Amino acid sequence: FEANLAHYLPFRKMIFTRLDAIFFISNKGLNYYLRYFPELQHKLHISRLGVSKQERSNSIAFKKQDKITIVSCSHVLRIKRVQLIVEALSEISNTTIHWIHFGDGELFDSLKSQSDLLLASKPNISFTLPGNVSNDIVLDYLRKEAVDLILNVSSTEGIPVSIMEAMSFGIPAMATNVGGTSEIVHDGENGIILSPNPTPKEIADKLFAYSFMSESEQQQLRNNALKTWQLEYNSEDNYAHFISRIV
Repeated sequence: FEANLAHYLPFRKMIFTRLDAIFFISNKGLNYYLRYFPELQHKLHISRLGVSKQERSNSIAFKKQDKITIVSCSHVLRIKRVQLIVEALSEISNTTIHWIHFGDGELFDSLKSQSDLLLASKPNISFTLPGNVSNDIVLDYLRKEAVDLILNVSSTEGIPVSIMEAMSFGIPAMATNVGGTSEIVHDGENGIILSPNPTPKEIADKLFAYSFMSESEQQQLRNNALKTWQLEYNSEDNYAHFISRIV
């Protein structure tokens, strides 16, 4: 409703009162609508999204590395704030990091220029910007490479499917506390939560802290990430349950 100054969307109440049920992908979404339409509480339900079971390459066995590999995956738009990643990496000098970003958009050329300007001369930072690629290519990378973290610094989100996909491989997430993100990323358990509007220094400090975790602590994050997918974001379970409720 905040998308316009009047905070109004036409016919929404009329539509909702005539629906049998309304399904939300997050508690955040359900509670938002509950504030506007408390009389419809009996129609509001949670039905989470999910992704398919994935298998990591047999050649990948997690072991604490001297280099951290982080992945981000999104359109390059203002609300995704991918430039924050570049600014954060530019502040890191005592940890070796490789960053790969999948996705392009209206700010992609600017992102490339910024990355070249701030990161190309840093011996401890390497980066790859393959642009727009198919989902299969992203999944294949997560399957075959020793990825430490998926990083999401968006200013707004539902519950990111990219994080669900990463967790299906046992990859923890570092993400901003916006939308329903905290419903999938549990700070210190299966990932790391950033403030809703993090500074580059906050992101850099959290990456630095991750690099100093013990191998067992990092492995616990990975185990819990996979468990989160298994219990809450397995598409086979979630969609079968949704269909049974509709039927």
